[in-house]
Amino acid sequence: SPAAQAASSLSSPLPAPSSLASSVAHPPHQSPLSAQHVPRESPGSIDEDTSTSASKRARSDPNRIDLTRVSTAKEAEEVANSSSHTLDHSSFFVDRRWKTRPECTDYIKKINILHGARQVSCNSENKMHGKRGYFMKCTSPGCRYELRVKKKQSSDPSKSYFWICEEDSVMSHEPILCASKAKATVSFLLKNGSFRSWIQAAAADGANGARVTAKELQDKLQLELGVQATIPVIYGARKCLESGTWMEYESSFNLLPAWLSAYCKCNRGSFYICNPPLGEGGAEGPPMLEQCMLANGTVLQIVKQCGLRVLRQRFSRFKHRWFSGKALVVDGYLPDGSILPIAAAIFPGWHAREETVDAETAANASFVWEELKKSDMGEWLLPSAGSLTVMTDLDSASLPAIKQSLPHANVIYCCRLLLSNVNAFCRKKARAQLQTISNDEKQSAEILFWKAQAADNLQDFFFQDGRDWRSE
Repeated sequence: SPAAQAASSLSSPLPAPSSLASSVAHPPHQSPLSAQHVPRESPGSIDEDTSTSASKRARSDPNRIDLTRVSTAKEAEEVANSSSHTLDHSSFFVDRRWKTRPECTDYIKKINILHGARQVSCNSENKMHGKRGYFMKCTSPGCRYELRVKKKQSSDPSKSYFWICEEDSVMSHEPILCASKAKATVSFLLKNGSFRSWIQAAAADGANGARVTAKELQDKLQLELGVQATIPVIYGARKCLESGTWMEYESSFNLLPAWLSAYCKCNRGSFYICNPPLGEGGAEGPPMLEQCMLANGTVLQIVKQCGLRVLRQRFSRFKHRWFSGKALVVDGYLPDGSILPIAAAIFPGWHAREETVDAETAANASFVWEELKKSDMGEWLLPSAGSLTVMTDLDSASLPAIKQSLPHANVIYCCRLLLSNVNAFCRKKARAQLQTISNDEKQSAEILFWKAQAADNLQDFFFQDGRDWRSE
């Protein structure tokens, strides 16, 4: 009968947890640093058979369904359809350590999606101090699945790690009572090797065949991986992969020096610097851009011959899926009010684990100014050429670079950035910002800021445009 077949199929021995763990321990698309398999330090756990300990936990779990109590064919069929062997995740979490909390959380969510299509989230009711760990619980109210993640702290940050406490965790979902249904996210699909291979194969055969639709990808995920995903999520992940892969982005680094060289040949007087020289020694690892600068020779000559002796340096943040940092632009001013970019440089900046690289530093700004002093603009920057004014942000960390490279220059600060900082402070303190709320100057708080900027003293501030602003 169907009930007997279901019971016999579920009572068959489970696959060895070690074989299951090997299939997800280090996927080809994932770095092994994200989930390291490290033996535990507790006595007797290194030589103990993982499958034996897992079976002991399974037999001792009071919530595990006993097939001898399945009385009806319908209940047995529900148990069979639930694939209970995929709901016991103990084999995937035993003896594993993670360097950071995001890595640990991503791994737990990935296992729950791939093995049982369940959804878990951080349990806010059962709180632990952030330095000691946290809880991950199944979103179904009737399921007792809960993982207690602890943090091993050390004076050396590189030796700290996160791990899952087996004694205080329930690592198996309830086959019948658990009603949680997880759906894949864009981030999960982007990190999934199978999904990436499907998109890349379709892109390679794009000229010879039809494009794989999101509905076909949805059916393929459900059939081959047992993963549910919505059409918008699949479309978003496919768009990210088709717009550019890491391999394409990595190869683009080797194209940068050639493009800069060709640009400088076509634009007389231009120069570029790319540190380190990319394309050399690539076998040692992925290219790492430290400094890159480009100056336009035509603009240099225009500013030298016709420009005001006023320059401006400004940092602008940019963030790409594979690269983030800041761009430093040096602008020149012409008498008619035109602003021309003289030079631009990009510097990487990121924050990952215990490493922080800041792009807006005095060293990076000094690098740009020293290179400009070596160029055709060098004589124009000397004190003998006349007074020089440089405008920058007062809060910029690169301010000491101007005083070091151009000690004779007068440094002034951008009032628009000052206004932005004032409004940011007001938002932080939940106070009214200096904004223009109507066309009526009497109701404008921002106009008062600009009047204060234009006035040299209180008398000039109160009496402007033939009006006494004190009475208004």
